[in-house]
Amino acid sequence: MKREVPAAITFIAGITWIITTYWTGPKLLTTIKSELNRWFLLVQGWMVLCGVINLTRVHMHKIQQKRQDWTFSILCLTAAYCMVILGLRRSSATSSLR
Repeated sequence: MKREVPAAITFIAGITWIITTYWTGPKLLTTIKSELNRWFLLVQGWMVLCGVINLTRVHMHKIQQKRQDWTFSILCLTAAYCMVILGLRRSSATSSLR
């Protein structure tokens, strides 16, 4: 049951997205597509946040203990934070939530 419910929700959302993208019909489909896009952005933001937190936690632990190749962890964190900052700057300039 733990796997079936998320899989069913994902399947239904995917089919709905495909229908609303490739078939222009009633106004209801446009509304559904707009709502799905908003949810996608919300979930995407949370996924990035969780990934950055986990990446920071793992690599900071490696840096603090100065394990083998800990300098690469500094490089990895620097690159990750630069990508997030650049992504936020770009998305704030062309926000699709307006």
